Amino acid sequence: MEQKPEDKMMGLIRDIFPLARRFNSPGMDAAYEILQTNYSDLKIYEYPSGLVCEDWTVPYSWEAISGVLKDEEGSVLVSLKDELLFVAAYSEPVEGWFSKQEILEHALVHPKLKDVFMFQHRLGFNLETPQWGISLSQEIAEQLDDNQKYYIKIEVETKENTMKVAEWVLPGESSRTICIAAHIDEQLCNDDLSGCVVGLELMQWLQQMPARHYTYRLLIFPETIGSFVHMYCHQEDFTNTVCQLNLEMVGAGEQLKIKHSFHGDTPTDHILKMALTHQNIDYGCLDFFDGYGNDERSFEWPTFGIPGVALQRHPFKYYHTSKDTPEAIDPKYLLEALEVSRAFVEIFEKDYIPAYTMILPPKLSKRGLYFDAVNDRENFKKFNNNLLYMINGNNTLSDIAYALNLDFFEVYDYLDQFVSQDLVIKKEHIA
Repeated sequence: MEQKPEDKMMGLIRDIFPLARRFNSPGMDAAYEILQTNYSDLKIYEYPSGLVCEDWTVPYSWEAISGVLKDEEGSVLVSLKDELLFVAAYSEPVEGWFSKQEILEHALVHPKLKDVFMFQHRLGFNLETPQWGISLSQEIAEQLDDNQKYYIKIEVETKENTMKVAEWVLPGESSRTICIAAHIDEQLCNDDLSGCVVGLELMQWLQQMPARHYTYRLLIFPETIGSFVHMYCHQEDFTNTVCQLNLEMVGAGEQLKIKHSFHGDTPTDHILKMALTHQNIDYGCLDFFDGYGNDERSFEWPTFGIPGVALQRHPFKYYHTSKDTPEAIDPKYLLEALEVSRAFVEIFEKDYIPAYTMILPPKLSKRGLYFDAVNDRENFKKFNNNLLYMINGNNTLSDIAYALNLDFFEVYDYLDQFVSQDLVIKKEHIA
């Protein structure tokens, strides 16, 4: 029996989640091996440690070997073996006795939740000023005594290695490309393994399409540094990119939201909204710089200027914490994000510019296209009036549907009857 998409996605999440993943690490290497085992069409790009891309440098491989915090009696307050997030990613090694104040200067503590450890993401972005760092729960931080010293030992291993980026390209009739993106690092789950697995299932579904107009590119990379380096090294791949859909934290959180592109009112924004509406989802909206920011920022940087929209569930109570685990993920949310993503690309695939073939209006009743103005007033207004007067040979179908607040697929099906009777022709448009 074929596995359900939501079960397949959850299985992949559980396989990858335990791995310590940050930028360039053995855990990342193992994660990409799992991805390629499950999706053989993925191509893995490798960028060596020390590769310089203007202001950005590919980091060395880093792995925490051990970490422990003990009191003066030798009791272990927390260790890496018990809590993966205890040692901050890209921490320097350290060994010694420290005061409470000294420890808290190097510790990240959640401001509200008492029983969680926070993911410390900043050290890896500041390799020019190395330091050691840890994460503590409020409960442990409150146990520390001003009059005691505490023993901390952190052992790490660093080496030269290659930072990986996974790519899956499905060619279409056109070289114009829609990019789907997610990041796989951060040692967390909803952020953003959830986006990775939805993107992979979307590509597998697209692969089964009999014909594709657009080319589709899926990218799974380390956040920020991965997208920067890959886009810099493959600039030619992005010259024909129409838009980017970033899938981030779609498995848990209060409400599914669209994060607008930088300009906020592009056809890509409209199409994502119509995809959500088509799925009857009560969604919210975030401006480009609101919510959780990820690699849509890379695509929208002015030298690339690619409209980047995102799907994310926001807010997420356990954002960047040790409770962002597979247990926090709701499989129905993964499936919901997958269905919205499918509708998003379907609208792109079906979109065209309708243009009339005749000078005079067709006689709708003669052709079975008329909605009675008395008995079906709503459809008469929607289709026979507003819709038909928006067809001018310039407006795309998605422009018309969005402007009139109509379901794109209903508009498509209705006008398909005009096309089949040679009343309307489909003009291709440049997205």
